[in-house]
Amino acid sequence: QGLTTSDGKTSIDITLGSLPAGESRTFSYPLRASIPGTYVNNVVAIADGEITAESGEVTTIVRKPALQVSNTGPETDYVNMETTYNISVTNTGDWPAVDTSIENIIPQGMRYVRSQGGNVTDGRVLWKVQRIDPGQTVSTSVTLSAAALGTVENTVTASAVCADAVSATARTEIKGAPGILLEVGDTADP
Repeated sequence: QGLTTSDGKTSIDITLGSLPAGESRTFSYPLRASIPGTYVNNVVAIADGEITAESGEVTTIVRKPALQVSNTGPETDYVNMETTYNISVTNTGDWPAVDTSIENIIPQGMRYVRSQGGNVTDGRVLWKVQRIDPGQTVSTSVTLSAAALGTVENTVTASAVCADAVSATARTEIKGAPGILLEVGDTADP
């Protein structure tokens, strides 16, 4: 674990050839961090005749946003009634989450009623949040209505630049509303 090259190496060997006295060469090499943390690197140059020169330690701090999503709704509701799901996205990481997308796929058998700031397109509700700072929570909601009986699974996914996508599902059992029909017929008048 730590910093690696794009092909997974943990050390880099570069052959320079001749380097005249008083001259220098600069090299850059992209590295990738597998996890956030503090990494300390150093460079050692070795020349013929067992001559070595060592750089000072260079510290690199790698930070990352981490999202946590919550999606809550009623455990039961009724056909043709409004069902509201409350959505919260929290950045639990140590770096701002930028260009965050929150997506709620409208479940089959449900119809869109309204949302708090979301845009509806192609059977989904989408919210865009420019920045969520570490420790900050963004909350929103979506209201849907069921057309049939059954269990509905409403899933929300949140993602951001450099953050892993996360999802949460709220399940709601849709029931029929009980009703009584009373008919009175008058067949003969006295």
